[in-house]
Amino acid sequence: MKKAIWIEKLVLGGLLSGALIAGAPRSASAETVTVPLSDPSRPAVVKAGLVNGGMIIEAWPGKEVVVEAVGRDEDSSDKNDRERDKEKDKHRHEHGRDSGDSLDAVIDQAVDEAVDGAVGGALAGGKDEDREQRQKEDKAKGMRRIPNAGLGLSVEEAQNVVRIESESWRRTVDLHIKVPAGTILKLGCVNDGDIEVRNVKGDMELSNTNGSITVEGAAGTVVANTVNGEVKVTFERLAAFRSMAFSSLNGDIDVTLPPGINADVRMSSDNGEIYSDFDIKLQPRASQAQPEHSGGKFKVTIGKEMYGAIGSGGPDVLFKTFNGDIYIRKGK
Repeated sequence: MKKAIWIEKLVLGGLLSGALIAGAPRSASAETVTVPLSDPSRPAVVKAGLVNGGMIIEAWPGKEVVVEAVGRDEDSSDKNDRERDKEKDKHRHEHGRDSGDSLDAVIDQAVDEAVDGAVGGALAGGKDEDREQRQKEDKAKGMRRIPNAGLGLSVEEAQNVVRIESESWRRTVDLHIKVPAGTILKLGCVNDGDIEVRNVKGDMELSNTNGSITVEGAAGTVVANTVNGEVKVTFERLAAFRSMAFSSLNGDIDVTLPPGINADVRMSSDNGEIYSDFDIKLQPRASQAQPEHSGGKFKVTIGKEMYGAIGSGGPDVLFKTFNGDIYIRKGK
């Protein structure tokens, strides 16, 4: 049987409990829903995805999945943006042409303008956006803005699989989810939020784009990947050990493994260092010789990854980053 719940600020009705999860910030746009499982005797699977926002998932002794959604305060975000714009204008005034300072000040202003142009796309495009914003403000002159507080979040349960999705590209929503300890997790975030998992023992696949990934007290197989952020995973133990991967484009990889682990490891950091508490036996790999079609030439390709073994070797574990260091720690 499928149970679907739409979390909307105005129409949720009696489905929500009044109490918020302990430790979470109280907000006018915070809602909590308890999701019963079809078969509490079996492990649950939680699949959650957010476009804007982060999530914290923690184990608890209950047999239900509890989802708290907290909408961020748009007014404070707008205020922060305005304050940053004021600081930028102040900096330009102090270091720009009007100050009458040295040539360095003129160069600073030129660099700032070039960066602004690159970030905004083009100066002309930025001016068009300013004009549109002024027109919008003129239309709403004298009117009171009503915050768009709809969370736009759906929660659906079927056969112990709980799906949590955000339907809003504009609103930033943070999730605090309590799950039974053995729950399997498949989580993804895109912008403006981190992924944190605490004491969940099931397997997990975690993906982020602009944010970090932190896992504490893991016991199952973990695959964690982010583009801009750190990946930090600490294992309490490893029950059923299969291949795992930890990667980031811009960020450190920091993984604490159980002391008695046996694994084959692949390590790669283009612009960083690799550190380990384990005695990793490095294993050279043969280069790949590939003939070219022109002139009978051949090309030798030597991969960037380093190969090694912890203990007697075992399933593959990948540690990979482009800009960052790798730390392979031995747990207690």
